[in-house]
Order: sequence, then C-alpha cells, then structure tokens
Amino acid sequence: MDFSHPPQYCREGRNSQCRSTNFDLLFIKNEKCAPSACGIVVNDINACPNHDYSMRNMIGKRLTSIFVAIVLLCSQAWATWSIVVVDLATGEVAVVTATCLTNFDLREYVPVLVPGYGAGAHQSAVDVYGTNRLINWQLLQTGTPVSEILQIIKDQDLTKHFRQIGIVSLRGDAVTFTGPFTGDWGGGSTGRVGSLVYAIQGNGLAGQRVVTMCEAALRGSTGPLPERLLAAMDAANSMGGDGRCSCSVPFPDSCGTPPPGTWKGSHVATLVLGRPGDPIESCTASGCADGDIYLALNVAYASAGDPDPLITLRQQYQTWAVAQIGRPDAYQSDVFLSSSLVNPGSGLVQLVVDLRDRDGNPLSTGGSALSLVHDETSVGSSSLAGVTDHMDGTYTMDIQPGTKTGVDRLRVVVDDGVKPVTLWPPTELVIAAPQVIPWNNPQVDAALGFVAGARSLRLAGDGLGGWLLGEDPTGTSRIWFAQRADELSPFQSPVAQADDFGGGWDLRSVTVTADGLHAILGAVAPGESVERLWNSTRPDNSMPFSFPVVVSELNSGSGESTPILSNDDLRLWFASSRGGSSRIWSSHRSNPGSRFLRPEPQLFAAAGDILAWPLPIESGTQLIVAKRNSSGTWSPMIADLAWPAPQLHSIPGGWPALAAGYKPTAMDSNGDLWLAGSSVMARAERADSSLTITPDSLSASVGGNISLQIDLGTAAANAPFRILVGGLGGTSAVPGIPCFVPLLVNQATGLSFNGDGLFGSGFGTLDAMGLSTISLSVPAGAGYQSHWLGKDYSVCAVAAGTGQAFVSASVPFRLNP
Repeated sequence: MDFSHPPQYCREGRNSQCRSTNFDLLFIKNEKCAPSACGIVVNDINACPNHDYSMRNMIGKRLTSIFVAIVLLCSQAWATWSIVVVDLATGEVAVVTATCLTNFDLREYVPVLVPGYGAGAHQSAVDVYGTNRLINWQLLQTGTPVSEILQIIKDQDLTKHFRQIGIVSLRGDAVTFTGPFTGDWGGGSTGRVGSLVYAIQGNGLAGQRVVTMCEAALRGSTGPLPERLLAAMDAANSMGGDGRCSCSVPFPDSCGTPPPGTWKGSHVATLVLGRPGDPIESCTASGCADGDIYLALNVAYASAGDPDPLITLRQQYQTWAVAQIGRPDAYQSDVFLSSSLVNPGSGLVQLVVDLRDRDGNPLSTGGSALSLVHDETSVGSSSLAGVTDHMDGTYTMDIQPGTKTGVDRLRVVVDDGVKPVTLWPPTELVIAAPQVIPWNNPQVDAALGFVAGARSLRLAGDGLGGWLLGEDPTGTSRIWFAQRADELSPFQSPVAQADDFGGGWDLRSVTVTADGLHAILGAVAPGESVERLWNSTRPDNSMPFSFPVVVSELNSGSGESTPILSNDDLRLWFASSRGGSSRIWSSHRSNPGSRFLRPEPQLFAAAGDILAWPLPIESGTQLIVAKRNSSGTWSPMIADLAWPAPQLHSIPGGWPALAAGYKPTAMDSNGDLWLAGSSVMARAERADSSLTITPDSLSASVGGNISLQIDLGTAAANAPFRILVGGLGGTSAVPGIPCFVPLLVNQATGLSFNGDGLFGSGFGTLDAMGLSTISLSVPAGAGYQSHWLGKDYSVCAVAAGTGQAFVSASVPFRLNP
C-alpha cells in the first residue's frame, strides 16, 4: 500500500470543492476498512488542498495502532459499477454490477430487487448489516419516491459519505448518490430511454467514460433487457471498468480511459432480473435479491486469474437462453377474451391462452397447469370455472363473471413443471352495470346545514358517518363529523374535529380513510393562491388532525382539488388542471399506508368546461362528476368508464331544480346520491326496480301478453305517468318533460310521447303507493310498422309529481318479427 501520494476526494456532487487528507488508513478508498461495517463514525473533516496538514504529525503516531487494527478487523469496501433499471412497459426490474474484489459474492451485498416495485444497488462501503438495503426494500413496496428513500437512508446512516447508492422504481423515478469518500473516479447518471428508467453509478473507476459509455450503450441498444444490460456492461468494461484491476489500486483513475495494455475490468459480477409475479423474498444482511426470480446470473468467489466475469456472465446467459426454448414466456404468449365487457353474473367467458417461448415460437405440446390470480388492483369478482388443455400449447379457461361490478384484472399463471410464469400484462374483464339508474325525490338534510358554509360531504367507511367542511363561529375552516343511526335516518348535528392547522387555511374538500385517522384535503394554504392536495393524520380519534403536509406525488402546481378515496382506501380520484385542461385523475397504492403511484387521467373536459367532484360508483366503472359550464353553473354528469373514450351524459332523474348549482359528493350503500350546495346537503333516492316488463321480448307475428309494473315510491303518489320508448344506452332530454330520461331519443320516443307507441297509449295514474300496472294483449299479426320490427328498445316511465318529476329505471325490450 502506497501512502506517499494522499488521494483527493470531492464533496457530494463530485464537481464541488476537493480535499486531500493524510488520514490515509481511515479515508483510503478501495482498501480494507469500511467504517460502517465496523460501527465507526467518521467526521467530515473540513480539509482543503491548501490546508496545513501538520496535525498529522501530532496525532499520526497515536492513531497508527488503532488504524492498523481497523484495517485488520473491518469488512471490505470496494470499488464497483452498477446499473439499476426498470422497464415501465414490461414491469421488469433489474440490477447488474461488477467489481475487482476476489473471492466475493456481489449478489449477497449489492443488489436490492423487489419484483413489481423497483430495484437498488448499494456499493462502495459494504452494507454489512443490510440496514440501508432493508430500508430500500421496504420503502419501494410502499410507493415512496426514490428521492425520499435515499434521503431516509442518508439521514440514519452516519457513514453515508462512504456509500454509493442507485435506486429506481416502477413509479418511473430514479436517483443516484455518490458519497465524497467513495473513490475516484466516482459518480453516476440517471435517465430514461423509451420505457427504461435507469440509474448508473460507479466508484474507483478508470474514469468518467466508464459511466458515460455504459449509459450510451444502454440507451442505444435494443432487444431483451438482459442483452441490453450486458451490452452496457461491456461498454463500461471497454473503458477500463474498475480502475483497481485495469490501472492502479491507490490511483485507479490515473491511467486514462481506456487504460493502456492488457487488463481486466473486474473479477466478479452478477445480474439479477425480476418480472411481475416473481416472489418477493425477504431482505436480510446476506441478501436482498434472492428467490426464484426470472433470471439470476452470478460469477462469485472468482480469483484474479479467472476469466473476465462479464464474458462468463454472457456465457451463463446464453446457456440460460437455450433452456428457455419451448418454455412459456410472459410477454410473448397471447391471451384472448371472448368478451371483455359483460353484465354482472352473466354466462361463462372464454379466455384462450396461446403459449409461446421467449423467441415467439408457439409451444406445440400441452401439460402445463394454468391458474388465475387477481391483480392487486382487481375488483376480485370473477372466478375460474375450468381449464381445457388442447395439448398443442393452447388452453381455454372458462371464467365465471361475478355479480360485483368493476374491472377484474386477471393474471394467468402457467406452471410447466420448471417454475411458474405469470403472463403479462393482466387481462381486463369489465363487469359493468347494464344501465344508469335515475335518482328522484331529493330531500335536504337539515342537520348538515347548521354548519356555516357546509360543503364536501364524504361518507365514512360504514356509511353511518359523514365528513364535511365548514366554518366554526370564528370563521375558521374546520373538518366536521356527523353521525346517523342508519342510512335512512337523518344526520345528527356535526361536531368540529380538533386540528393543529392554525389559521388562514381555505379548506375546500376532504376525504378520510375508513379508520378516520388520515384526511386528504383539497385546500389553499395560508399565503398561497393555488389549491393543492394535503395529508393530515392523527394517532386516534381523540387526538387533533396534524398540520397538513402536501401530497407531493400527486400535486402538479396547476391546481388539484376534490379528492375522494375508494372504500378500501387504495385508490384516489381527484380533479386537476395539469396540462392546461381540466380533467379527472386517479392514482392507486398497494396498501393504505403506502404512497400513491403516478396518477393517470380518467376523464377529459370539453373546451370551456371544468370537471370536479369525482364520485366513483359501480366499483369505479362509472364516474359521477360535477361539470361547470361556460355560464358558471354546475351540472351533475355521469360517464361509463368501461367504454373506450368515455363520454359525459346528463344524470337521469326527477331533480333538475335541485341539481342546478349542486355537486355530487357521496353515495349510500343502497345507491342514494348525496348532493352538496351552499350550506345545503340533499339526498336523492335511486330508482332501482322501479320498472319491470314481462316478458322482455315479443314476436309481432305470434302476439302475446305484456305486463309493465311501475313502482316510483310514495313520493309520486297519485301522479300521472306516461311510458316512453327509445334507443338503448345514454340519457336524453325529451321536449315537454322537465328532466333527463335513461334512453336515447329516436322516432319511437316521439310516438310514445304522443300515446302511439309499442305499449298502446302508455298513459295512466299511479296509486297512493306510487304503483301502477299496465297489461296489454297483443294479437297475432299485430299491425306494427315494419321498421319497428327486429330491434331492441329502452323503456322507462315518467311521472309528474307536485313540483318535480319521477323517472323510472329503463329496461330493455325486443320486438321480433
């Protein structure tokens, strides 16, 4: 070991002020002592190139024996380089790394691999006890942004100046950190190319070109991810790689890039790659990238005289690739659904699976076991009824749609006897509500109006509590909570919840987790003008809500508002003006304590319109929103998200007078809809089972009897009604009727309005219970016009009550020739 030339070190960031130190045994990089491994705290001595180092003479002899002991007892610190990468398109996560250490296993100490979430690399000073890697491993699974993960690691690591760390997540973010005492040349780079997001870092390298050439090769390569990683490592190696091998142990970056002569750039290397569905194994001091993952290549415990480990890695990869011939591949295999949009509880749907290997070649034999797993974002409604093996590499899976509406995201798992393969991406089966049900008879809840400026009613998890915002007697915006005995009872007077907000907050909307301990607010902070989303928590229901902290992963700075959580607290919808257009966005998280992932747009507004107050219903397959028109008025609207390019439609029902200026904010478990106005909260009744037609089809040539049963509730007692007929799907305004009806206006609508429709005159009067029955006898060969025949129709009843209308649900009816 040559101590005649004190090495230079740079402060964090690599381009700032450099330092020299004569505490060689403590600070020398690429040698034996890793202070973190020994539990030794090293202070950041403020030394500069022109500093007087005469103090070395004063303390050098005294420390020599201590430092020698450290050198002998401490674990190793090494120079190395690594690539951490995720593929946002495939969900793959990977780490590849190499170093000049001999008789060492890099896979045990450097990589962190969390399939489905992200990856990391921890190098330079050995993370012997796995503390930093465990934090990395845990926080990736909570959706924490990688910059925050890095900061948390640094905050608790007293020897962070000796660390080099790269972390990338499937959120799409990447970070790299090089401590000032890690070894020259050291540094890193992050970026994105196509669907790849990466962090590249190295220390003790032959020069900066090791990293720059590595990055250029990764960005310029094509093909499967393992091949792109190997190409990038080869490019780094061509520039000298680890300078202790290719140049000099004490001065690894002193020979240029590439170094002259013949050399090796490393002695050991490893590549680990996980795919969605791979198990997430435990993270311990002896490894955080273990388990039966998709690909694991490793050159461990090699000596200096062994072949170049990158050559050996490639040979291992080629051997592995040959073994994949004839095995099912997650991305090359095809999956086909006989129907991707079904009604709740409908008949079996066929899922055809065509297995192919990684080269795209179809498998020609059967024998694999196929199973179905719901993705974490799936509504979990459908089930596997059976599997047919056609013995030619294709299979038919019979899927039974459930009765719960929503999107089932189904992972097909294929076990060929070697190891299970999860086909990717998941297949989506939408179990959609067949129609939009109208709402009638809105009633104001008087107790909720006692809060000054009451707004933003959101229901608690059990439906018996309600969260709202309003002002206390001092004019301060507060969170309030009201309770009721059951969903049909009125709320009791709301109670203001204690908080540590202080004054000046403009609270505009709120949603609270089912346990009542975490509020997400749409608010304008004191001294600000833009509404943002904020977190506020409390340890239990008797404690105040904490001072709000901005939800950094969801805010764009353009204005975010009106958040609402799903019943399981895993998905959030909100309004945002990011990108210059008002639209509804949503984000999900893996568990209620996790961070939200990158938000995705759900619904766009037309030019001049503003969307806010999202209210997901039918397990998120339909979305009710408030649309503010160019005139400044609010209109409740609904969109069916199950269809491509969903369009907004007016909500059917007999409540136009109340709806003006009101926003939809909550829904009871029975489907009743809550609307919020200025200090007024009202509930409208959902018109389920309000109309039935028996039978639901008729042959004009055969004839038969038809019965229509109408039930619009006691609020519509003794009201006159009429039957309307129109097209299937959507909602429409009908001239002469003061509300929207759940059908599309066509020629049949005008005829039925005038009493000349499919069901005779279609007029009548409801009884004192809001009920009525129409019975028709259609003779064989009835004189229906030919253009009426062979078509499907939507039928509804509309009644005119005192000061309002009542609209039934629509039901389908088919008139055959």
